[in-house]
Amino acid sequence: MAARRAYSTPEQQAEANKRYFENNKEAAVKRKIKNYKWSGKNFILNYANEEELKEYEQHIRLRREELAKQTK
Repeated sequence: MAARRAYSTPEQQAEANKRYFENNKEAAVKRKIKNYKWSGKNFILNYANEEELKEYEQHIRLRREELAKQTK
């Protein structure tokens, strides 16, 4: 387990993390995106059935079309 920096309890570390993300909105957005990415990948790889995979493929296709329009 990695040592916490100058925080004697996990609660103090959690409070420091909360303050950091409240004051650093860009880092908070990056963390949110990373969590979404992990959650989606985890669902697809471990829990999705065939119907759900087809639904995701449709969403991916639509998103790619949107991105293609933006780059033109």
